[in-house]
Amino acid sequence: MSKEQLRTLIGENIRKERLAHHMTIDQLSKSLGQSPGFVGLIESGKRGATSDTLLKLAKIFDVSIDSFFGHQQNIQ
Repeated sequence: MSKEQLRTLIGENIRKERLAHHMTIDQLSKSLGQSPGFVGLIESGKRGATSDTLLKLAKIFDVSIDSFFGHQQNIQ
């Protein structure tokens, strides 16, 4: 899996969690202390999320960080 594919996968899974929690991008960005544009870039896979951001997202959504990776077993 390429770096771009991984960013896209993580972004899609973050978006799924946000929608499952009935949150808007504005609401999530406020919880993260970031701009809505920042969240949009991560969700679209145009920007990677740092480990700190993934940890904050995991706490917000009450999930494990690996859920953003789609529980992939063979990430290269």
